Amino acid sequence: MKKGERRPAVVVFHQSTKDTLLEPIGRGGKPELALALDLVRRGYVTLSPECYIMRSGGSPTQADALARRRPGWTGLGKITFDASRAVDYLESVPEVDKSRIGCIGHSLGAKEVLYALAFEPRYRAGVFNEGGIGLRMSNWTEPWYLTPAMKEHIPAMENHQVLALIAPRPILVMAGNRADSDESWTFVAEARTVYKLLGARDHIGFYNHKGGHTLPPEARELAFKWLDQWLEFEPK
Repeated sequence: MKKGERRPAVVVFHQSTKDTLLEPIGRGGKPELALALDLVRRGYVTLSPECYIMRSGGSPTQADALARRRPGWTGLGKITFDASRAVDYLESVPEVDKSRIGCIGHSLGAKEVLYALAFEPRYRAGVFNEGGIGLRMSNWTEPWYLTPAMKEHIPAMENHQVLALIAPRPILVMAGNRADSDESWTFVAEARTVYKLLGARDHIGFYNHKGGHTLPPEARELAFKWLDQWLEFEPK
């Protein structure tokens, strides 16, 4: 990187496995999920923050601790708050072009991408892979996410509404026929009506790579090209 140069940055949200904290940098887990490492090699600045549920005691313990410390908060609210703090930090890094910050995530990380984009307008673009886009398709109502209290509001409230909040900023939703499948397209299609109204129909995409609960090479390359396009970056 040349002196004084500023580059786009990508926040890489991890999944929830024993390799969580090392996987994005290629030191554990699945090589195809070493997204931070691959993006750095591409020329991006990256940040891989730890989700609060991975701390001592795991998800249930951390959900209880959050309820005591911040009454009225949901775990997903905490996750979204932390996603905004990630942008705060990147904006303080001299090498980062703060007008070009994106995010990508798999599984738990995909959930973080959806809500980060919806509620933090400084994220310019993102990629969601295998997070279970629908509230009934994954474990969104666990105590460490939206809590069981959300169940009574489904289906009147669903994540196509959250997707619509992102418009007109770009998001790519990817499925692998595990947490997400061809059914996930219906959520994208609903949100797409809002994108069309804003003249941004091509800013929301869907792709089922059918590779299971991972991110195979062709899907990973598509995800990176999506970020390249919308963060206006020419990779090395």
